[in-house]
Amino acid sequence: MSHTNYPHMLTPMKVGSQIFRNRLLAGPCVPVFGQSAEIWPSDAWIDCFVNRAKSGAAGVVCCGMQAEIRPSDDPVQGHMDKIDGMNPNVQHRFAEIAGMIKAEGAVPFMQCMPPMGKLMMNGYDVSDGILSEYVEGDGSVPVPGREIPAAMLYEIARDYGAVAALGKELGFEGVQIHMAYRHMLPGRFLSPSTNKRSDEFGGCLENRARFPLLVCEEIKKQAGRHMLVHISMTAEEPFEDGLKLEDTLRFMELAEGKVDLISMRGYQIDLAQGPHFIESELPNRDTYHKVSAFLRQNGIGIKLAYVCGADDLGNCEELVASGDADCVIASRAFVANPNYGQLLREGRGDDVVPCIRCNKCHQYKPHFWHNYCSVNPEYALSHRRNALLNVPGTPRDTA
Repeated sequence: MSHTNYPHMLTPMKVGSQIFRNRLLAGPCVPVFGQSAEIWPSDAWIDCFVNRAKSGAAGVVCCGMQAEIRPSDDPVQGHMDKIDGMNPNVQHRFAEIAGMIKAEGAVPFMQCMPPMGKLMMNGYDVSDGILSEYVEGDGSVPVPGREIPAAMLYEIARDYGAVAALGKELGFEGVQIHMAYRHMLPGRFLSPSTNKRSDEFGGCLENRARFPLLVCEEIKKQAGRHMLVHISMTAEEPFEDGLKLEDTLRFMELAEGKVDLISMRGYQIDLAQGPHFIESELPNRDTYHKVSAFLRQNGIGIKLAYVCGADDLGNCEELVASGDADCVIASRAFVANPNYGQLLREGRGDDVVPCIRCNKCHQYKPHFWHNYCSVNPEYALSHRRNALLNVPGTPRDTA
């Protein structure tokens, strides 16, 4: 089978000032417990990110850094929160990741996170009394918050910009902002189900979008207009007071010039953490069709990336060929198939090992000390392959 099986997926794409070699990007899924007590990215993490570029991904999103590190006694602290990206003594490890990804011909993105310690220590949230979002079974619990002062929002937006500027200095060419599922602060401002404010940051869509767009503006201001901004957001919510599709379309208009790439997700993360794929986590295909048509009709230059369940290369090809998406972001597909990009390039969709949604790669809770993939036993261990497989150097007679 030749690479002509997926001609649209293999077509180069321009996003902002960057040329991507194809339409396949790799998401930031990493083995949580591949990170131990190190305050720098571990070899297991670096191996995961760089191998995705080596496999053929056109862009690789890496777990990034916060503007601060959480307190050591934070009860919900996970291993990844120990990475101190603000420490100059470990920043060379981030530079190594960016440099190796670029050496493999891909564009490196860094997740840009809010200063969670500053928020959690003060109990701040978008609005008074709104329960925090949580993932059932990961050790977190919903707690009511108190309204974050407006003046502090400008400070946090500048924190985002500072982290993005540092990322650029270290060699990253784009940042990703997580706004889906009402989990991170920018997404909680955008959704009317969590934003009950009565000031300039609440009420109409323009006000609710003010803080997320401030963040994007600060990134462009501090890191430069060529720094790509990718946001991952919920497209619409089926609640009476949830985000509507017309809100999302209006947000797209407001985001032009501030955002380069948008991926749309469903309204809820997989709370069950079980062996299935719930529809609430999937974005609606019809929604992608409507949004992509809106972007074209209104001449909005934002690129649209399909995300969630992208482990069928035939479906990926059809999505891009139809114009409903400009590219595809795959995460679990690269966990199950480290050579996923190679399979795309060689037209070998039938050889893709499907993810069975066991969620063992995403476990993030106390007393769960192993990350693994049910269909890829080398996940998080490939950097130790030589220790796992001792191949004899010469044939030996055994009888």
